[in-house]
Amino acid sequence: MWMNRTSGERRVKAKKGVNLMQTKSKNAQWKVDWEVQSGAKHSITTIDVNKNKAVNQGDALGNVEVMQLDFEMENFTSLSVTRRINWNIDYKGQSPQSDSEKVVTELTVVQRDIQAVIPLAMDTEIINTAILTGRTVAIPVKMVSIEMNGAVTDISAFVQCKSTNEDIVKVSMNCDYVFVNGKETRGSMNARVIFSYEHLSAPLELTVWVPKLPLQVELSDSNLSFIKGWRVPILPDRRSTRDSDGDDEDDDRRLNRGCTLQYQRSLVKVLTQFHTTSTEGTDQVITMLGPDWQVDVTDLVQDFLKVANPRIAELVDRTILVGLELGVSVLKVRGDIRHESTLAHEGPRE
Repeated sequence: MWMNRTSGERRVKAKKGVNLMQTKSKNAQWKVDWEVQSGAKHSITTIDVNKNKAVNQGDALGNVEVMQLDFEMENFTSLSVTRRINWNIDYKGQSPQSDSEKVVTELTVVQRDIQAVIPLAMDTEIINTAILTGRTVAIPVKMVSIEMNGAVTDISAFVQCKSTNEDIVKVSMNCDYVFVNGKETRGSMNARVIFSYEHLSAPLELTVWVPKLPLQVELSDSNLSFIKGWRVPILPDRRSTRDSDGDDEDDDRRLNRGCTLQYQRSLVKVLTQFHTTSTEGTDQVITMLGPDWQVDVTDLVQDFLKVANPRIAELVDRTILVGLELGVSVLKVRGDIRHESTLAHEGPRE
């Protein structure tokens, strides 16, 4: 303990379970006396500090280390425990301190000499395909402690955690995985999740990539003409749909013996770029693999491909567009139902 006065009285108030074992004078010029009063819930230790002899004016200036207090914690079974100690200092010849001038000290005692805590992730990059599919992308995380003797202990069940920006990446309530669920708004090269264990903490730094929107829909042929001389049987469900229309032009294009004209087919491909931003505040966009590369995400979004007018064209095997009748329609990639947005569209023409 440090002092900058010639004498004074210290009162140390602590909850039961925190015991002041002894005080040690750290300077021969100072005399330290102490007395403990134990109550049902608290113990109060009064420490009287006085100078043994006069000192020079120069010695009285600044702080002087006067004494050392040794505390003991008892009755705790967890890996660590934190207790509060209230300090109250009364200088002789002066009015007692107000409550605002009192000092509170927190003492943390651990059963092991832990030097650091480290989050361990299966990967440090997340490609946020959840924006396209609505399906969560997660990376498992474990937390370990490193002791002075080199021992490594799994402390995953005892940590706390928080993402510094949930618009980029999120962390589970149990701190056992980081994830994205499609509600994120951007990526980052230095997304951070902070893991804490008692008085120690450590960040997990991640790179999060997000898809560039709108997506790019490509058709091998966007003008689907009927194939001259090629006719196919009308399937029962197609026959009923067309017969109900009653259009004379349909009858002209339909053979009397249950056949119709065959239109061309087009292969559907959906492309995008995944990008992220550099350090916070710069907003510099960085593209995965480079600005000239695109990623084929057709398999991810094929369930969301929709033809705006299904009488004009239809999807076969999810990614093959087949013409049905003359007209113009639009092929869209509809986002997950939570987003209710059109991620991309392309207009096939008949």
